[in-house]
Amino acid sequence: MMLNCAHGRMKGYWYREGYVRTTSSEYTLKISNGSVHLTNDAVQKNLPDYGKFEKGNKIYYEELDQYIKKQDPNFDFWRIVYPRMKQIATDVIHASALNIDPERRVNNF
Repeated sequence: MMLNCAHGRMKGYWYREGYVRTTSSEYTLKISNGSVHLTNDAVQKNLPDYGKFEKGNKIYYEELDQYIKKQDPNFDFWRIVYPRMKQIATDVIHASALNIDPERRVNNF
């Protein structure tokens, strides 16, 4: 989601095309250093297996949908996951709207 502010009015934009960031290590709750749980490039790019599974540890929605369908043909990313992602992003914006400075001076994310 992208936020834009013009004339003191904030608007959010959601793009259908996008990607999810992945980890370069197998997921486990036993690792406490955050390398499995933090998927941003600042953390992942310094790990030895960065890019081992996906280039740049990113997988586009279409590719993710295809991967999931190979695991479970009945699961539909576009019907189940994608709408939920949009709803969560919308909820975050609504929950924090009063804390966002439309002039981008302080309290922005």
